[in-house]
Amino acid sequence: MNLELVGTFDYDGSSNLFVVDNVFTSDYDNYFVSMNYLSINGNRNPSLSLLDSSGTTVSTNYTYIWRLLRSFTVKGATSGTLIGAANYIPSYFINDGNQWASGRLYFHQPASSSYTTMSTYGGADMVSSNNMTSTQGFAICERNEVHRGFQINVNAANVFTGGQIIVYGIK
Repeated sequence: MNLELVGTFDYDGSSNLFVVDNVFTSDYDNYFVSMNYLSINGNRNPSLSLLDSSGTTVSTNYTYIWRLLRSFTVKGATSGTLIGAANYIPSYFINDGNQWASGRLYFHQPASSSYTTMSTYGGADMVSSNNMTSTQGFAICERNEVHRGFQINVNAANVFTGGQIIVYGIK
C-alpha cells in the first residue's frame, strides 16, 4: 500500500465551513485524510458532508454509527446507535475551542457511481492539559453517485480558526 499526496489544505479564514473540493477522482479507489490541529471557536461536534460531482453538498441518505471515548470524569465509552436517513455525518472529531483537535478518515470508492461511498473515522481532542476525548465511527452515503470532495461544518454561530487537512490517494 502506498500513499500518494493529492492535496494539502490550510485553513486561516473565519468561516463555519472547511471545504476540501476536487480531491476525489477515478485515479484512486480509496483515500486517507489527515486532519491536523483543527481549531473551532467554541463549538463541539463538527459534522461532515460529501460534495457531489457538481460541488453541491449532499444533505441526505447518510447512515452512521459512532462512539465516544473519554479519559476524564467518566472513564470509558459511550456507544452509538446505528442512525439511518441522516442529513450529515456527525462527530468526525470533538473540539471544545480550548485546545487542538485532530482526526483521520478513510473514504472508500467516493469517485465511483457504481458503489456507495463508505468512510471510517476517528478523532481526538485535548480538552485540557491531561484530558483527552476521542471518537470512532463508520458511515455510508447511500447514494450511488460520484463525489468530488467533502466539507466539515460547524454551526453558524462558530467558526474554524485554523488547521490543516491533507488528502492522500491509496495505491
